[in-house]
Amino acid sequence: AEAPAVAAPGPDFTRVAEQTVAAVTNIASLQRVAVPNSPFGSDPFFQYFFGDQPDMFGSRNRYESSLGSGVVISADGYVLTNSHVVGEGEVEVTVGLVDKRELRAKVIGVDPSTDLALLKVDAQNLPAMKWGDSSKLKVAEWVLAIGNP
Repeated sequence: AEAPAVAAPGPDFTRVAEQTVAAVTNIASLQRVAVPNSPFGSDPFFQYFFGDQPDMFGSRNRYESSLGSGVVISADGYVLTNSHVVGEGEVEVTVGLVDKRELRAKVIGVDPSTDLALLKVDAQNLPAMKWGDSSKLKVAEWVLAIGNP
């Protein structure tokens, strides 16, 4: 009789995780969105659900929040995230670090076509993710994606 095949052990991601998890952040954003007035604005039913009052420009303000992950890419506070997390326009962004600090971030740039956004926090000596070279990857090679839930 033939011995059963033994499964090869999977890769050990612990070393990589130890080197990178500290650079992963949580991103929270709050964006003000102007909503044009509707002909239903004075209807009590709509006021109950959409109770915003018109502002001086004849529109109501609504706030949309978003959450996502980011990664510190430089020790002096640059953070990369997705553009859909921060949106566009007037937005407040907070970056949560692994050490539990929450820092206000300035949006440096947003590129919806690549879904990337660059943020800047006022901090120094942050653990930063080391850049890799994707052209050196081989087909079927293991990769690891780390996010912040």
